[in-house]
Amino acid sequence: AEIAGATTGAVTEDATSPNLTTSGTLTSADVDGVNNAFQAGVGVAVGTTLGSLSIGANGEWVYSVANSAVQYLRTDATKVEQFTVKAADGTEQVIAVTIYGTNDVPTVGAALISSDFEGNGVYTLNLLLGASDVDTGDTLSVSNVTYLVGGAATGNGGTTVPAGLSLANGVLSINPSSPAFDYLAKGQSLVIVATYSVTDGIASPGKTATITINGTNDQPTVSGAITSSAFEGDAAYTVNLLNGASDVDTADVLSVGDVTYKLGAGTASSTVPTGFSLTGSTLAVDPANAAFNALAHGETLSVVVAYTISDGQGGSVAQTATITLTGTNDAPEISVIGTPSISAASGDVVFNGTLLVADLDANEQLTLNLTAVGGSLDLSNGSGVTILEGSDSAGELYLQISGTVAQINAALNGMKLSADGSGVDAGLYVEVVDGGENGVTGAAQYIEIPVASPDVVPSSVNFADGQQATVANYDPATVITIAGVSAASTSVVVNGAGTTISGGNSGSLLLGGYSGNLDGTSIQFADGSLLKTATANASSGSTLVGSSIAGGDLLIGSAFADVLRGLAGNDTLHGGAGNDTLYGGSGADIIKGGAGNDVLYGGDNSADDNAQDLFVYDTVGDQGTDIIVGFKNGQDKIAFQGAMPSSYLLSSIGTTAVVTFGDTTIKLLGMAGSVDDSDFAIIGTAGTDLLSGNAADNTIFGLAGNDTINGGAGTDTLYGGAGDDTIIGRAGDFLYGDAGDDVFSFDEGATVLVASAAVVNGGEGSDTIFAWNGIGGGNVTLSDAAFANVSNMEVLEMAAGGTASVTLGANANAAFADGITVTNGSTGALVVNGAAATIAITATGGSASDTLTGGAGNDVITGGQGADQLYGGAGSDTFMYRVTGDSTESQMDSILDFEAGSDVIDLQGLVAGHSYSVVNGGTFANFDNVKAAAQVQLTSDRWPFVGGDGTDTWVFFDDGHNNSFDAGDTVIKLVGISDASSITAVNFDWSQTPV
Repeated sequence: AEIAGATTGAVTEDATSPNLTTSGTLTSADVDGVNNAFQAGVGVAVGTTLGSLSIGANGEWVYSVANSAVQYLRTDATKVEQFTVKAADGTEQVIAVTIYGTNDVPTVGAALISSDFEGNGVYTLNLLLGASDVDTGDTLSVSNVTYLVGGAATGNGGTTVPAGLSLANGVLSINPSSPAFDYLAKGQSLVIVATYSVTDGIASPGKTATITINGTNDQPTVSGAITSSAFEGDAAYTVNLLNGASDVDTADVLSVGDVTYKLGAGTASSTVPTGFSLTGSTLAVDPANAAFNALAHGETLSVVVAYTISDGQGGSVAQTATITLTGTNDAPEISVIGTPSISAASGDVVFNGTLLVADLDANEQLTLNLTAVGGSLDLSNGSGVTILEGSDSAGELYLQISGTVAQINAALNGMKLSADGSGVDAGLYVEVVDGGENGVTGAAQYIEIPVASPDVVPSSVNFADGQQATVANYDPATVITIAGVSAASTSVVVNGAGTTISGGNSGSLLLGGYSGNLDGTSIQFADGSLLKTATANASSGSTLVGSSIAGGDLLIGSAFADVLRGLAGNDTLHGGAGNDTLYGGSGADIIKGGAGNDVLYGGDNSADDNAQDLFVYDTVGDQGTDIIVGFKNGQDKIAFQGAMPSSYLLSSIGTTAVVTFGDTTIKLLGMAGSVDDSDFAIIGTAGTDLLSGNAADNTIFGLAGNDTINGGAGTDTLYGGAGDDTIIGRAGDFLYGDAGDDVFSFDEGATVLVASAAVVNGGEGSDTIFAWNGIGGGNVTLSDAAFANVSNMEVLEMAAGGTASVTLGANANAAFADGITVTNGSTGALVVNGAAATIAITATGGSASDTLTGGAGNDVITGGQGADQLYGGAGSDTFMYRVTGDSTESQMDSILDFEAGSDVIDLQGLVAGHSYSVVNGGTFANFDNVKAAAQVQLTSDRWPFVGGDGTDTWVFFDDGHNNSFDAGDTVIKLVGISDASSITAVNFDWSQTPV
């Protein structure tokens, strides 16, 4: 038979469940038998099959296979199953059924969970663990991995692999020893969740892996031993004993325990040493604690602090901190026990353990300087010390000894200071330096030693017989004055307390060694007035005492050790050679010690006298070592005569400031750290000086003489002193003229400087401001504000390349309170605007056409040559014409506010020395400006003539004395005077009568 029909079929995995089926129908043609007849039953499988096929007698067949049996087929896989069936006559036919596979989703299994302890070794976790795929040939992989660390996504949206983990081919490597987990303390844990997909290339089911890292206790660590250093005396500071210590377990709190201290080579102890304190883990160090004072310069003390750092979880580490303290040179000290005094004019005081030195640095070698004032020293016991200057015998004015503290104090025990018998209070300047760093650290102290009242003065001395009055012990509380000096007086009368001494010209007076002439000129008191000059010319030290009445004394010492007391007033004291003691007393004094080691007081004692004292020094030469007592910063000055020294050095010894220049040393008690450049000044002489400052802020005193003082750059303070001085300032300067006719000029031109100077005070005399505009300058313009800081001034001299202009108002009224004279020293025009001024103005123009305006006072206005515009203002004003040609027809002056009732035209300079013929009613030929004007001759015996045109009035004067008005004669226009007859003789001032 021939078989036809459906010989193939197909099923698809997962199309139906539980079985997949397909069917078809066969036909058969059998010429020998029955058509479409088949052997019914089960088809015979050809090979291995998963399903089965059955056929009916009518040729219909059905194939069936369990769906579960074909799950292994992947999406692109097929399986063909064949079955043989037979027609009724036995003819065979193969039916082929194709099974088509589909993709099965991988099975991921349960979520992965892993945990370990921080610090353990690396291990792996296969993220495909528990995952499978029934599709034969499918390869599973991991994709789309994201991470949460402690609940927070990692970087890049969670795709960054966390520190301590790595991923390769679906295998996650975990390193619990990674530093990323070091911070986990014992009991802490970190949960890392990896979320990912398991994919067969088509389906990607999700899965998670949870890794838990459990913390363990890490030991604390230190980066190295702690070291710290400081110098003895430094400010207190702290050391953190946990500095450099750390613990990777961030939750752990570190602490310090088991602390011991070892000082130098000593034994470690748990006792905190003096100068240290421990609070928690903070060690406080106080290098200024007295415990370290014994450290000498450069000597060190190491303090080793050993301790344990614990984390509170059983972990710890040992640590040390080494503190090194380096000794510095401590200043030696001076102490005086009690208040030494001398009970008799020629007595003494013994220092029995009452004068001591000390030094905190052990075994320091000290050098002690002792300077006696008003007496002498007797060391008596110098065997234990080295005497560098002087001796241990009596009569020493200066001693320098060296030794240890104990040796020096032993030598001072029993030292005597004997008063010199002058009656002046004694003193002892003590200065100690040690042998430490540079040998310059020290202390200084001045000990004032009161001396008892003076001896009795003899009742009378006859100068005519060559006798002398001697006061062996001068007491400043009982001032001796010389009164009533005259040629007729030849005796000295002593009247007890408040002694009065009078004497003639031939006698001499001895006051504690002073010998001077009573000649009425070198010494003059005259009943409580002022001592003018006292000069010591004795062969030994002298005592000179000025007046107790305020005034200016001049006391000049000898070549020996003198005592000079200025007492009241602004005195000048010059010690000369020798070791002198000078007391300026009250008032602003000028004090010059001269050569020798001098002790200088601005006042009567160490207290400030509240007046500016000048301590004067030459810039060259050896002036010894001076001690200044009672110097006040910002008030008193060290004044260098003529100029500043080329260089000087500022230093200190204890509380004493030291100024050194050349071979001269100045010691200012109690001024350490306070003396600077502002305490120095330049001072002139009694002659005519040229004194110049530098770029610093200078103070310059001119004294007597006609000085020229130029402060230069900087903010300077310049004093002219007596004499006619020229003072040249700049912006910000303080300028004072004092006595004399002074001129104030300005280095940068008046337009800038007058207004910007801090003070311009003319003082006494007729003083001038020279207002110019610099070399080659143009106009000079001064407003009234320019005079805001000006006082006691009289003259303003203007000088300009162009127009010189000044406005006078309230400031000028105060600056020129007694009236102002304004002159023009150049060829330019002068403009004076005094409309707002109330002072008297004297204004004088020059050769140009000036505009001069007076104010409310009685002004004197001189136009000079040129066509001037003149205003008198209020008041009785005078318009001066004293030079021929001051106002001519071609250069005519106009007086614009002439008041016939009060103003005057002064013609004295024009009429002097001449006589005139009287001309009645002249026509004034050659003057065309007044053609039909009435002409008024003032009187029958007076010139000038006055004429007007009904609007203005002219004054005519025949300068040529030819009874005719010519081009060069004087003519003055009185603007606004419509009635020429109102100008009468009272409006003119002259001294000549024509004939």
